[in-house]
Parts: sequence; structure tokens; C-alpha cells
Amino acid sequence: LVETVPPLCGSISQGLHEYSVQLINVTLTSCSVEELQKRDVTAEMNAVFDTAAASDGSGIDLERIKSLIGQQQRKHLSAVESNPHDLFSGEIIGAFMYAPDFAAGSDAAGNSLKSRLDAPGCLSSLLEWSAARWAELCKTYLKKPGVTVVGLPSKSCGEKIQKADADRIEAQKSKLGEDGCKKAGDAVAAAEDENDVETPEDVAQSFKIPDVSQVSLIDVSTVTVKDGTLQSVHGKDAEKLNKSLSKFAAEGLPRPSFQLDNATGAQFLKC
Repeated sequence: LVETVPPLCGSISQGLHEYSVQLINVTLTSCSVEELQKRDVTAEMNAVFDTAAASDGSGIDLERIKSLIGQQQRKHLSAVESNPHDLFSGEIIGAFMYAPDFAAGSDAAGNSLKSRLDAPGCLSSLLEWSAARWAELCKTYLKKPGVTVVGLPSKSCGEKIQKADADRIEAQKSKLGEDGCKKAGDAVAAAEDENDVETPEDVAQSFKIPDVSQVSLIDVSTVTVKDGTLQSVHGKDAEKLNKSLSKFAAEGLPRPSFQLDNATGAQFLKC
């Protein structure tokens, strides 16, 4: 759909909407209006899905899928460190809203939440899937029923929206009158002035600055590689990291000097 002549679109993205029933959406962007008008988008998308769902697994690029799973594993571990609130709150809210074991009277003990939070374990199990199993998954979820929505730019629609907005503004002016407009403008200006007031010094000083010596920092273990030689620098896990990296030394490490930092944390624990 992209790397073809002529291309149907410039890029493709996908997403999953989770409700009581899940919805998978595939979005084509940077589409040629001319191509959209003369080509059957639904037929071309279904042809791609048919190829992926071939029963013998011939339409599955297994190495590519494993690479993407590894990428997703790294993204998850990064999110645990950089944005844990959104990561965990989203899963907890989703389980509370839709998981059957959160229903009144259920005795499932939150098993679905445990499964949702064990992303590393779930992703690792996918690495063992065969091409045929991936093809069966595509057949289950990427085939009919489906809906194709094609959005085309419309000059007349744009003009209609602009006119409706201009009419709305004019009607508002007529309703308020000259004095009403001035009064509303003064209210907006007063609100902006109030928002711009500096925080009083005594309020700022009421927040005590913590003693930096009491701040618990992330324990980082560091190992450097120079000319293919490993050296432990600091950190409680530096030696352990050194031994793990030494397993790859036999295959040859990159010649340029670089540094490896490891932060031990809860992201490496299984739920």
C-alpha cells in the first residue's frame, strides 16, 4: 500500500480501542485523493489481510515480528521508569471497567489485572509462536466484519464551517451590543491579570527544600568498554553486569569506547 507504484498512502498506523468489545483500527494517512477516488481501498486492504492470514504462514515475516516484540519489550521497561503513572493507571482502570473478575460477586481474585500488568511475560511467550499461529491470529481478527471509512477533503464543507463560525460571532456581537462586548472584554482582561499575579514570597518559602543528602537516588551500575575490554566502574551490580557482558566478548565487542549503565528496579520483576 505504501511501497507500490503508485502508492495508495504515505504511511500506515494501527490502534486498539478497548471497550466491552475490542476494536482494531488501521489508518492510512497522506493518501492521494486521486488514487482514493479510482481505487477500491477495501479490496486492497483485504488482499493484504488475506496474504497475512494464509494458512501455511507464508505471509508472515517471523523475524520482523520478533524484532517488533523486542522493541515493545524495551518500550514497556522504559515506560515503567519514565511514565509509571500512565502505564499502571491505564491498565488498572481498564481492568476495573471491563474485566469480568472485577464484577460484583466474582471470586477470580484479580487474575486479569495480574495478566495485564505482566507485559514482559506475555511478550516473551509470543516469541515462541510459529508463523502458522500468527497467520491464524490474523485470520481471526483482521478478516470480516470490518468497516472502511474514507475521508476526502471538501472545499465547500470548509467554506460552510467558516461561514457558520463568522455568523456565530456576528450573532454574539449583536446579542451583547457594544456595551456588552466591552464588558465581556474587560472581564477577560481582568481574569488574565489575575492569572498573571506572581506567587507571594511567603507562599513559596512555606515549601521546605529537602536535604539533598537525604534524597535516595537511583542506583546505577556502570561498566565501560574500551578497545574490546570490559571494566567495572561503580555500582553494586557492576560485576554481575560485567560477567553477563563477558559472554558476548567471544563474539567480539565493538572497538569504539562506550559505557553501559544498568539501573536495577521493579521493571525487571515478573508480576
